[in-house]
Amino acid sequence: MYENEIVLAGSGHGGYVALKSLQAKFDSVVLLSEDLDLINELREEDKITDSLVQMVDSTIVCASYMKLIPHSILEKNTVINTHPSLLPKYRGIHSLAWAMINREEVVGFTIHLVNEYIDDGDILSQFSVSVGKKNSKEIMDIFDNYVMDNLGSVVKEYLRGNITPIKQDESEASWCCRRNLNDCLIDYNATYDELEALFRVLVPPYPYPILKTQVGTYYVINAVLIMDKTVMHSGRVVNIKGSKVYIKTKGAILVVDKLKNLDTGEYIQAKEVFRLGERIA
Repeated sequence: MYENEIVLAGSGHGGYVALKSLQAKFDSVVLLSEDLDLINELREEDKITDSLVQMVDSTIVCASYMKLIPHSILEKNTVINTHPSLLPKYRGIHSLAWAMINREEVVGFTIHLVNEYIDDGDILSQFSVSVGKKNSKEIMDIFDNYVMDNLGSVVKEYLRGNITPIKQDESEASWCCRRNLNDCLIDYNATYDELEALFRVLVPPYPYPILKTQVGTYYVINAVLIMDKTVMHSGRVVNIKGSKVYIKTKGAILVVDKLKNLDTGEYIQAKEVFRLGERIA
């Protein structure tokens, strides 16, 4: 049985920066993860576990941990979560992507206590950043730096009684769900602003934007949006110039160049896929 331990349940880049931040403030950390990159970062004094069930009077920190914590664990331990939104807005999964798609001018990151509801617990710390022209990867990097620099201190100060949790304002709450590949399909009836936001979201590690033709489905690796309010068929190839293909959308011209076939993984120039005047949608 693990008692009075500092535990990290996590994975990926979010789990990595959380582990480093906790290691900087605590002599020992217990890790619950199948991520080998995290496991390889454990110190000699750290431990590894395959379950939270045996935790008692411990502090469990969740970072990119996708499982719900059972009530039986919540009632025996203090559980803290890291969440990439300004709670209570955008509770749920892929919060940053949804916030950017909704063209929020300011996004943020929250460290909060966990209760039996999704991202509903009292707030311990928040950090905000102006979106501007940043893409999702640039904002995630800023969030990672915030976690690296602050998570360990927030956890330690809360356990010392120096942080008073703040209840979330339920009147401001909103929720979002997991995105999938179909959500990456380009909508040719979207406005310029909607497409511009989508393209800033869909950069690695997210999938690239996707377009479908009669002969295949492709990631759009290189593209430029040109504002164009001309009324014309949306989803139609209006120009081919050099390696670039110009596709009309509701409020813009989408200029695509390099593509990647979803089925074969092959990189290809857009001019090899499209015909002038072709209707894509």
